[in-house]
Order: sequence, then structure tokens, then C-alpha cells
Amino acid sequence: MEAPKQRTKRIIPPKRVQLQRREVTTPTNQTNVKILTSNVPLTNRGVVTAAKATRFDMSKIPRLDEHIGLKNSSINIPEQLPSIKQPVAISSKQNETNERPKSRLVKFIERQAGAQRIIYMIDLSSSMLNLSPLRLSKIRLILQDSLDFLEDKDQFNLLTFGETIDPWHANFLPVNRSNISRASEVLDNAQPEKTSLSSDQDMLNALSEIGSSQPTIVVLFSDGILTSAGIPDFTKIKSQVPVGAKVFAMATDMSANFPGAVIMRNLAEQSGGEFWLVEGD
Repeated sequence: MEAPKQRTKRIIPPKRVQLQRREVTTPTNQTNVKILTSNVPLTNRGVVTAAKATRFDMSKIPRLDEHIGLKNSSINIPEQLPSIKQPVAISSKQNETNERPKSRLVKFIERQAGAQRIIYMIDLSSSMLNLSPLRLSKIRLILQDSLDFLEDKDQFNLLTFGETIDPWHANFLPVNRSNISRASEVLDNAQPEKTSLSSDQDMLNALSEIGSSQPTIVVLFSDGILTSAGIPDFTKIKSQVPVGAKVFAMATDMSANFPGAVIMRNLAEQSGGEFWLVEGD
């Protein structure tokens, strides 16, 4: 006897769900369309539309010169913001932050009472050729900036020393725009030069040269290297400073214990001035 063959059961897929048609009850007539004309701000319930339906009619040509806005509305829109009747007071701290920053040199000059006779002495000797151009440019900017802060009652002059000692003018000049502009050009063109002599003029020679002009402030920029003296004697160095003058010495691109820096610091402190070792590029 043979066993009956198993029949494969046919799987019939379920019938597709028939979509039900619903009748649209909302009228779509164009005459009942509402036009959004409200300027009321949005709420958490959506856009606020006009309370009354407006017929959409393209037969009317819009006029571009008509006022656009709410005609019948309880919203009161001011025509112009109220002007400030009283000015806002600015505190002194705000004025300080808006002021032009002052360098240490400018602050030193401003601390001196009365009219000042200021001479700027710039070392252009051969030893200054090793100075970085960026550092030299920064020193120029500091000197030029200090000229802008001088007061009308002050007087100033420039002097460079290297192979020779060269005062800019024989006498001190008044502070005005013309003189400051011309002095800034001189500082721009000031470059160290290699001398043809065995030694250059140093800052002690330059200080003795200006003694008769009776300055009250000497702004000295140098590397402090002396060519006119062997072992420096600080007592003799002090005697080179004009009587009654204070030396504001500036140096850069050297360490604080460099011999030139030590000499210039002593020179400044003995005369009642300051020494500034300018750092950074």
C-alpha cells in the first residue's frame, strides 16, 4: 500500500483594504475663501485671520499709493517712538575705556609738573645694526606716539648719535602739528649705520653735547654700549647728565643684566628718571 501524498496548502493573501470615499462637506467655492489681512502677532493657536470673509476679486486694480494697514482696529500703533528727553550719562569708567592708551613714556612725561623741554636722543651707532627691525619699528612708534601727547606749553627737539652727533634743530621747537609731523618723518628715516671710524659717539658724548640747552627731560634710546669709557664709573656717568634733567632711558632686545641695560638703569635712577626695557615684537 502506498502512503497518500501530502497536499501543499495554498496560502491566499488577504484582500486589499478598500479605501472608503468620503464626501467633502467643506465648500470650495472661491467666493468663500478668506484672505489673511490681520497684523495681529502669532499665537499658540496659529495665525489669526480676518473676522469676516473677504471676496477675492481680481477685477479691481490695486493702487500702490494707498496706505497699507488696519483701518478698523482697536490696536493703537504709535506713529513715532518717543524721543529721549534727558541724555544718558556716561560714567567716568566708560570714558577711561574709550581713551587712547598711554605708554609708560607718556605717563612719565605727564607726571612732571609745569612746561617741559624734552629732547629725544636716538642711538644710531654701529652696535645698533644687530637690533631687530621689528623692535626698532616698535621703538619708533612709541616715540612718535609720545609726541602726540605733548602739551602746547612744552617744547621738544631730536638728536641722533653714531658716527657724529646730529641735533635736529639748534633750539627747542614749540609743539604744533607741523613740527610733530616733521619730527615723525625724521624718526621714520632713522636707521643705524656702520661707521667708518674706529669708534662711534656714545650716549655720554651725546649727553655732554646737550648740556647747554638745559632740557628738563632726556628720552634716551640706546643699547648702552660705551666707547668713550673703559670700566664705567657711575659717579662720572651721572655728571654727564645736564643739571636738572631727568633721563627716561629705553632699551630693547637685551636682558636686564646686560651691561648696557645696567648702565642705563643706573643713569636713569640717579637722575630721578626711569628705565624701560621694552619687550615683545
